[in-house]
Amino acid sequence: MSGLRFRAVAVVTLAASIVWLPFAAGHVNGDALWLAVPFLLANLLLTLGLGVALVNNWSRSVPPAYTVTEGSEPVVAVIVPTAGESPEHVGPTVKSVLRQDWPAERLVILVSDDAGSDEMRASVEALAERHPAARIHYHRPPPRESEERRGAAKSGNLNSALERLRELAPDAGFIETRDADDLVGDAYFLRRCVGHLIRDPRTAYVQTAKEARVSPGDPFDNIQPLFFRGAMLARHDANAVFPCGSGLVWRRAALEDIGGFPTWNLVEDVQSGVEALRRGWRSAYVPILGALGQHSPEDLANVYKQRGTWALDTVRLLVWGNLRGLNLRQRLQFAELGLFYVQSFATLVFVACPAIGFAAGVYPLNTDYGDYALHFWPFAIAVELYFAALAVGVGYERVWRARVLWTGLAPVYMKACALAVIGGRRRKPVYRVTRKHDEHRWYWRLVLPQMALLAVLVGSMAVALTRDDPVHDLDLGSLYWAALFTFTLGCFIPRSWFRVDVRARLAAFVSRSTPGLARPDLSREVVVVMPACESPEAMERAVVSAQAVLQRVGRSARLLVVDRGALDGSADVARRLAARLPGISVIRTDRRGPGRAYRAGFDAALGSGAELVLQMDPGRGHDPGDIIRLIEAAGEADVAIASRWVDGASAGRTHALGRWMERRGSAYVRARLGVHTRDVLSGLVCFRAEALASLVPRSTPRSAALLNLDLIRAAEQRGLSVAEVPASMDAEAGTLDRPLARLLGTVVRLWLRSPGQPVPRPPEHEDEAVHGQSGRFARGPAAPAPTRIGVD
Repeated sequence: MSGLRFRAVAVVTLAASIVWLPFAAGHVNGDALWLAVPFLLANLLLTLGLGVALVNNWSRSVPPAYTVTEGSEPVVAVIVPTAGESPEHVGPTVKSVLRQDWPAERLVILVSDDAGSDEMRASVEALAERHPAARIHYHRPPPRESEERRGAAKSGNLNSALERLRELAPDAGFIETRDADDLVGDAYFLRRCVGHLIRDPRTAYVQTAKEARVSPGDPFDNIQPLFFRGAMLARHDANAVFPCGSGLVWRRAALEDIGGFPTWNLVEDVQSGVEALRRGWRSAYVPILGALGQHSPEDLANVYKQRGTWALDTVRLLVWGNLRGLNLRQRLQFAELGLFYVQSFATLVFVACPAIGFAAGVYPLNTDYGDYALHFWPFAIAVELYFAALAVGVGYERVWRARVLWTGLAPVYMKACALAVIGGRRRKPVYRVTRKHDEHRWYWRLVLPQMALLAVLVGSMAVALTRDDPVHDLDLGSLYWAALFTFTLGCFIPRSWFRVDVRARLAAFVSRSTPGLARPDLSREVVVVMPACESPEAMERAVVSAQAVLQRVGRSARLLVVDRGALDGSADVARRLAARLPGISVIRTDRRGPGRAYRAGFDAALGSGAELVLQMDPGRGHDPGDIIRLIEAAGEADVAIASRWVDGASAGRTHALGRWMERRGSAYVRARLGVHTRDVLSGLVCFRAEALASLVPRSTPRSAALLNLDLIRAAEQRGLSVAEVPASMDAEAGTLDRPLARLLGTVVRLWLRSPGQPVPRPPEHEDEAVHGQSGRFARGPAAPAPTRIGVD
């Protein structure tokens, strides 16, 4: 953001506050002090929070870019603390550390496993064998109740790892802490961070930006651009950067000076920064992507847990922690954190006051509309100008999303603030690790307070609009607050059912509650085969929605997920869902490639006695509701395809250019194969068991698309009946890369094949066993050029 523009907004806001607050204090409604006093205090709190934020952001700075020269890299120890995360998360994290531009022989990686998992130990030892140049070690801290342990939760894990490093890496002068599921986001992460620490020997730690893999639009503001692209630059200028737990490099001497990772608060990160700053150390923020989370919380219960912990930890530190030694600018920066959460109480007042005024005609101020407008509206406009100034460089949509989330989480923040104050200095709350997977359902109980507030606001505005003259009698100031919070609450509440397939749930409810509603004849055994080869988020969405549809089908319908050993965590998501939801099974195959995963699933389904076998690609955007239509079509056809290119098909939100290119690619594939089926690359197909058994090729291609082509061509050549059912797609808007990449790869592979090329015999590993895991499927910003820093 432009410094001059922001300072102009700050001056305007300060002037508007000076006009508004004395006016409000001088016109309180003496007959309704129970309403007037909270209203006045809420305005004071809002103004105080704005004032502190404006002062803190008056000056921002980007640090010079320093980097370590090649050949002079010091030894760096990397601690990866785990507490129940799977090897599928930790493995990619360790590999990302090794892939960055830093010699492996100058790295010591310690995976400190608080869960004591033998599977994790084996995974780390396997990584150590595959990367002998680096020193990769597994560590198991003492139990949390042990007297040997210093700190119960993550801090205890880190302190135990720090002690272990005294033996493993006494030569490591710098220590990085990296969360178990945070990938290295910048190839020069260590070169930039260590370079800064070498350049300034009084710098205790360097923090970098953090992001995460999120759903389109980042509905829960997990990337937090306002913080990492703005506020952290102000904190760097004030020497008040605090550690964020990951994407962070410490100077070992500074860690030892503060006595290791603090154990007094819930988590160690913010307090460890305060302890270093109190002792005169400096902090730094380097605006590069240091940590990219493999997962971010995107279900409301997990978001409540994470944000509530942040609020409780921060407020407890500011109320009861030791801040002696911090200068005024540093104290203001940390005070801004606390005020961010404390202002949640003002939100409740700003919601209650207009509702009471509209419904009962009682207002907190006694004044005529002209004076009120003259004093209030400049203040309200200044507040909006402040948010508009924040939006420069990140977009107002980001600012609005942050406001929506802050308003919706106000009850969570209020509870956290109360717990922090009531608990006192010595009563430490219990810390629970944020889940590394999402559980998507309607969390209606969690939004009952927000729904109640929204109902009160809408109801009171309706009463006022029907009772008062909108021109002469309606209080427009109260209407401003009421409309603002109506919109923000209205945007927040739908997040309680984020990624829930509302259509499938409604259809299931109707089918259960409507007498005489016909269901398809599904007395036959139906198995849907789905390979675990997508992102965990896409996998969870596909499994949950498909399982909901199959529950409508009946007990004879099952979902079979095939784990092909991918390290993306999708198979773990499927296993967790299988343990919680009926009709889901997971098998493991040693075959590589989604095509061979399908083959393993086909074999298991046919061996279990299935009469209808469906294949479903979890990442193609197919509506699981089409499963029922395919089953019905399979009553007359040997093969039924959810087709995108027949009349009645819905392309969802797929980009028009993507549809055109996929159509042209499909036409080429059809001409190349000489088949009549229009959608030969569909991700949702249903086979009769006897037809599938005769169609599966002896040698299965690794590509799922090529397997589909082989099956459809063989079906047409043998005279089997193929039906195309209009498909309903729900692809993301504007996404062209993934479907077109699949299509391009298929076209290239098909072009490399000769028409009519004989099918080779399968390699020996093609007949490896499928490892059953459950149930009846047990059949086997612009900165100067970096300054190079050498290390003697």
